Amino acid sequence: MIPQLTPKKVQFVQEYLIDLNGAQAAIRAGYSPRTAGVKAAQLLKEVNVQLAVQEAMQKRQARTEITQDWVLDNLRQNMLGAMAE
Repeated sequence: MIPQLTPKKVQFVQEYLIDLNGAQAAIRAGYSPRTAGVKAAQLLKEVNVQLAVQEAMQKRQARTEITQDWVLDNLRQNMLGAMAE
C-alpha cells in the first residue's frame, strides 16, 4: 500500500517514474522550476516518498514483467548481434 502522500507528492512520484529525473519530475508535478532540484532532493529523502517510489516500481515491474536484468540482457544480445554482422 502506498503511504499517505499529498496529491502533489503523488504526482511527483508518478512523474519521477517516467525518467528518474527528480528536478524534471518536480517541475512536471507543479513545483517551481527555480527550486525544482532542491525540492526533488528533499522529496526523495522523505521515507514515505521513497516507499511510494519503490512500490510503484515494483507494481510496474510486475505489470510489464520487465526487470533491469532483462533490459541489460537484451541490450547485450542486440549489441553482440550487431557486432557479428
